[in-house]
Amino acid sequence: NTVTPEGSVSDELYEVTSWFTKTFKLMNNPSDVYDRRNFSKLDKLVESGQKLVNLDSLMAEEIPEDKKLVDDLRRSWAAAVNDDIERLMDLQNQRNKFVDWCEKA
Repeated sequence: NTVTPEGSVSDELYEVTSWFTKTFKLMNNPSDVYDRRNFSKLDKLVESGQKLVNLDSLMAEEIPEDKKLVDDLRRSWAAAVNDDIERLMDLQNQRNKFVDWCEKA
């Protein structure tokens, strides 16, 4: 059984695409952010996204061509995940302001 760089990052890519799917669903329905049932979902998405971005710093395969491929791939999706994390954090801030407002009302 031969291990290739493409095969070794397939698990990472699966995690990333799953994360994007969950993020898209939540951002597509921003009103869900204000539902208490989804509070932990939003917080967990931000946390798991930050972990995915940290995968960008892992060392790639030792073969120079493979290393460049894997590094480029990780940098690409890490940048996209970072963008969505910023959007999620904006939603978190809006949610927190809303919760504070509700508690004062």
